[in-house]
Amino acid sequence: SFDRMEPNQAADRSRRGGASGRRAQRAAEARAGDAGSGPSVTADDPSAVWSSFCAREAKVTSANLQLRHFLGDLDGLSVGQVETLQEMVRSLGLRLEECRVHLARAQEREAVTAHIALQLERGSGLV
Repeated sequence: SFDRMEPNQAADRSRRGGASGRRAQRAAEARAGDAGSGPSVTADDPSAVWSSFCAREAKVTSANLQLRHFLGDLDGLSVGQVETLQEMVRSLGLRLEECRVHLARAQEREAVTAHIALQLERGSGLV
């Protein structure tokens, strides 16, 4: 998956993609650094997932943001908390867009590969 991007892939994206690429590189390096640092977190344990997220995103902890804030409970937030939450949501939006492009390219490659395999199986040339 896109989240599992290797650091060298992120570095390549960084050379080509400006700020977006630098974010991808930092994220990939952070994931590579976290790979051997303790037990893996599974989606089956929501509190462990949230704790892992807070450990990776120091701004969440320093702004005292809670999961409920990310889920839309905005009552009582300070201006600083709102700004931090907006920054986190923007960052997620960029990651989602990168993921969407990555998935679309992968699907396109699969379709082309399937078409080539079908043509070769039929014994005809590539058309």
